Amino acid sequence: MLQQGLSQRAIAAKVECSKTVILHFLNDPEGYGTKKSSGRPQKILPALSRRIRLAVCQDTGRSSTQIKAITGADCSPITIRRHLREKGFRKKKCLQGPRLLQRHKTARLDFARVHQTWDIERWKKVLHRAEHNGRVGRKKILIKGNGRPFRFCKKTYWRLQNHIEEGNKVR
Repeated sequence: MLQQGLSQRAIAAKVECSKTVILHFLNDPEGYGTKKSSGRPQKILPALSRRIRLAVCQDTGRSSTQIKAITGADCSPITIRRHLREKGFRKKKCLQGPRLLQRHKTARLDFARVHQTWDIERWKKVLHRAEHNGRVGRKKILIKGNGRPFRFCKKTYWRLQNHIEEGNKVR
């Protein structure tokens, strides 16, 4: 365009950029756009970032040291934690269940041995007898599988029976 007789300002208007950009390009066309970026180089490159996020998504319970070992990252665990925080991941402590004692394990095994031959019909009877919450008037109650309220006096039980006999549902 310069050979056609256009000024730098006209070329800038045609290309829709500033005249300073055109000036720098015309001064050094081969070196244009090759300036080295300033500042400290990033420790976690985009490919490593993807590997870290993949490792976290596969198992959220992993520690930053384990993630470092899996991904082969050449940085400290603190850097990995900082990077995950920047990417929107938040740390949460896992809930701990009660410790299984030996008696619990044997009870589970005994239950499994007794019930391993049950068919679907027998299990349906058990499932329909499960406890559920109910409400009589303003009072919340817990109803057991046998239909009786759990931990309530006889007065509440009779009130519940009358409530059901009148055709009302327990909510």
